[in-house]
Amino acid sequence: MNKFKVNISGMTCTGCEKHVESALEKIGA
Repeated sequence: MNKFKVNISGMTCTGCEKHVESALEKIGA
């Protein structure tokens, strides 16, 4: 899997990162 940075305002905490990460996996990113 390629690692890439997603800059989203207010999404900097570890929990938020994990939430975004799993959301991206669901859409196949």
